[in-house]
Amino acid sequence: MEGYNRVSKYGSKRITDALAHVIEADTIEIIANATFTLLEEAGNPITDTSKTAQVDTVTLTGTGGTGLIADTVGLRKAVEWNTSLTQTAADFVTAYAATYATYGIGVTSSGADIIFTAQSAGEGFASPVFVAATGDLGGTTVNTTANVQSAIAKHGIVAVHPAGEKIYASTKFKRVKLSAGTITVY
Repeated sequence: MEGYNRVSKYGSKRITDALAHVIEADTIEIIANATFTLLEEAGNPITDTSKTAQVDTVTLTGTGGTGLIADTVGLRKAVEWNTSLTQTAADFVTAYAATYATYGIGVTSSGADIIFTAQSAGEGFASPVFVAATGDLGGTTVNTTANVQSAIAKHGIVAVHPAGEKIYASTKFKRVKLSAGTITVY
């Protein structure tokens, strides 16, 4: 309906300064770029907004053969036995680390472990899966460190919103703190 302005139980107000304001609202309409900090989501205080990089470890086993490491960013890369599990893991890193890096994943090795690490904290990836092909070469994947998004990213709120956007609190947050920008709250 044209000209309809929904009024929330919190009232309607326009905030135009760059001071920190705690906002409790159903909808926030961004008039000019605005910077937010998430305070509470669905009645639960958000105490930790830090991000953690995902780390997955594939531990190689066996005495010979070949296999694939698949599923991570759609890649399927060969693992070929070479002298020992340590050398096999090192060879995988030498052959493919640059390829994985283009997808934001660092690949290193330590002994029989091939370690996949997100290069950007909070940006997860599909865990690698070892697929045996020949011999008894195998691999087991462990999610060593889970990916943790910042609370803001997890709940669909970016730290800075451009003008002309609306944020609907009913599905994303209950309270935010505005530290800069111009918004209408309703």
